[in-house]
Amino acid sequence: MEAVVKDKLRDDPFESAFKKAIRAIDARYLPGALLYGEKYLASTKREILALEEKLDKIWRQNRGTNGKKEAMSEFRSLLKRWYFLNLEIIEKYRKQDRQTKFDW
Repeated sequence: MEAVVKDKLRDDPFESAFKKAIRAIDARYLPGALLYGEKYLASTKREILALEEKLDKIWRQNRGTNGKKEAMSEFRSLLKRWYFLNLEIIEKYRKQDRQTKFDW
């Protein structure tokens, strides 16, 4: 039974898409960027959190369905926005970090 559950999760297109986005963000991440976003880019951070809630809802509602076409399309669209907002925070932090050292 456990092997069946693991196979379903491994084949979950929502999980695969999310993990791909996370790996791409991790490749660009700079330590301190998330704290910078929370402190100086609060509206962007709020939008990211709202997107995470929407992504989670779609994912939970469609887990095990092998990605209904309309749900997967919406998920990818939201995930793309979430991804680029995270990169925006990282890039703004990178520019800030070059100008002055960030003092927490």
